[in-house]
Amino acid sequence: MTTRRNFLKSSGLLAAGLGISPLLSSETLHSMKQSAPSDRVNIGVIGVGMGCADMAGMLANSWVHCVAMCDVDKERLESQAADFKKRFPENAANIKLYSDFRKLLEDKDIDGVIIATPDHWHTYIFGEALKAGKAIYVEKPVANSIAECNAMIDLQQKYKGVVTTGLWQTSQRYFKAANEILKTGVLGDVYKVQIFLCQSTNPRPPVEDSSIPNSLDYNMWLGPAPQRPYNYGRVRGWRGFWDYGGGQQTDWGGTLDRLSLRRIKSIRHERPFLSVIRILNGIQRPHFIQ
Repeated sequence: MTTRRNFLKSSGLLAAGLGISPLLSSETLHSMKQSAPSDRVNIGVIGVGMGCADMAGMLANSWVHCVAMCDVDKERLESQAADFKKRFPENAANIKLYSDFRKLLEDKDIDGVIIATPDHWHTYIFGEALKAGKAIYVEKPVANSIAECNAMIDLQQKYKGVVTTGLWQTSQRYFKAANEILKTGVLGDVYKVQIFLCQSTNPRPPVEDSSIPNSLDYNMWLGPAPQRPYNYGRVRGWRGFWDYGGGQQTDWGGTLDRLSLRRIKSIRHERPFLSVIRILNGIQRPHFIQ
């Protein structure tokens, strides 16, 4: 019988969250559904925005339990926990609430965590979760700089933890189907791919600084970012500020650029395609996919 413990140690699929079920064999899923409660997977959510959307996808599997949530906004945290207890009474009935992720990570009953805070917090939480022996699903983009990404790779290699990132879209049926069409050759010699976002990327209008809401631990929200007065626009639209994120380019660009380039590679053109610009010894050098 497949148990949560040996599954976590041998596979990164657990942390893949939303894409996990299609990637497991029916035999494995059946075995895990028959597991005793002590063999089921307990997950904690750190950042209850996108984190709860990811968690809801994971709870489609009866052997997954949401046992903890953490957020710096008390009202939002309590609201999401109440919603989950109502929607998922079988596997989210006993959720512990935390305002400090470090306290959540101390819980020995938690097997894995979803990290879905603003990007500037990812690297530190990631490192602490690895040290605590948790499997990790970290939302895209994994960090707020290339240096932070490199540090996260080093941390994973040091602690040998189970890690995956929020790129589950690339495993969806429609992406796979598009790739199969591409490989048939019916589209001819594909030499250019245009990528679009079907949502607004216009800057938000500026707002004045204001008092900190009573429900928000603003200092904890800032964390490793520079100290600044509270501003609703910066907190609500944090992805548009370099202190916390890299805009839509890092949010969606990494997913869609990687997807399109890898799909072109799969049809084995002889022509090389520019993938990224790598900086080596202070000199920008193009890196090509052959």
